[in-house]
Amino acid sequence: MDMQEKYGVTGEAMFKLWENKYAKIQKDVKFGNADPEEAFHELKKEISLKVNECFEKREKRKKLAWILTALAPVMMLIGVGISGMESEPGFGLFLALVGIVLPVWGFKSIKSFEKTIIAAADFDEKYFDGQIFYYRKNGIAL
Repeated sequence: MDMQEKYGVTGEAMFKLWENKYAKIQKDVKFGNADPEEAFHELKKEISLKVNECFEKREKRKKLAWILTALAPVMMLIGVGISGMESEPGFGLFLALVGIVLPVWGFKSIKSFEKTIIAAADFDEKYFDGQIFYYRKNGIAL
């Protein structure tokens, strides 16, 4: 399974960005230009903030998706009603189509946040032995 399939576009980009930062930190530490504890702590903190952001956005998007799902039948009925009254049913059909597409988009976009969280968890497991998510789970601040 390739990274894009597993993590999505955003998750793959974040994973590669973190890998590049990790490699740069390793070089800086190796040549004595950085304190290892402090340098890696900043990367851990950045990943933790991204995970928090994804969790928050995912919850907001879930609410939006359910609202759009509740509005979908109303939009479809209005769209069908408008298209029945007009000689040119373009706008009514467009409105009905939007009523179908928006809930699908809402639930589909939740997956991208989840995939980014999975990318962060895998990165954390690979490079930090799961420390970021362990701290998160136990309520310990980084």
